[in-house]
Amino acid sequence: MKQNDFPIKYSDVEVKECLEIDAEQKNADSQMQRVRNFIGVNIDGWVPNEQYEEAREKERLIKEQMLESTETEEEKKYLNENWPFQNHDELD
Repeated sequence: MKQNDFPIKYSDVEVKECLEIDAEQKNADSQMQRVRNFIGVNIDGWVPNEQYEEAREKERLIKEQMLESTETEEEKKYLNENWPFQNHDELD
């Protein structure tokens, strides 16, 4: 099948933008996994009971460092509202 036979065509700019977004997402995913590994939490947010307190301390340390690196109150507010490791009540 020739390239001209595909029903959808993307410009070189669109392809480049898509690949850049994909690379950024992979980088963010990799960074998140490193943080999860450091804290000791799995992708679902679960930690073995015997490791909970240690994980919470590591999580607090990471959050404190990230809050210190923010430049505006708006960034701090956003980080606090969207912190991925906050406790969530389970709903049945």
